[in-house]
Parts: sequence; structure tokens; C-alpha cells
Amino acid sequence: MIRRRTWSSLVQVLVIAVLLGGVGSSVAGAEDDIFETLQVALFPDPVEAPPFSLPSVEGGEVSLSDYQGSVVFLNFWTTW
Repeated sequence: MIRRRTWSSLVQVLVIAVLLGGVGSSVAGAEDDIFETLQVALFPDPVEAPPFSLPSVEGGEVSLSDYQGSVVFLNFWTTW
């Protein structure tokens, strides 16, 4: 009885290890071409953005220099 339980536990551990190994290798392969998959271009050298300000939702004004040293993602929406 103990021998059967030990054998069953060993098989379960091996199955889990194989499954996790497969998931890990597919994730590692996905990291290599993530920019190509997302169709995002990488700049070889950083490009400095020109200074500008935009009105905020709260009524004030937001300047790009307020976020110096941070990654800024601008997403402009429009309605027709």
C-alpha cells in the first residue's frame, strides 16, 4: 500500500514537472519575438520628445516635462 502511494506520488510529480517545463519553454520563446508579435518598432537610440502641454480632464494643464524620467504612453481618441 505504501509502495503504491509512493509510486503514484512520483508519477504525479513527474507529470507536473513535464507540464511546467513545457509552459516555461513556450513563455521563454515568446519573449524573443514579443516586439514583432505586437508590431512595435524599437528605436536603436532614444529619441527626445519635443516639449508640449495639453489640457487635463480636471481643467488644468499637463506638461510632458512633469513626467521626465518616466515612460509616457499617449493615446489620442476622437469621436465623429
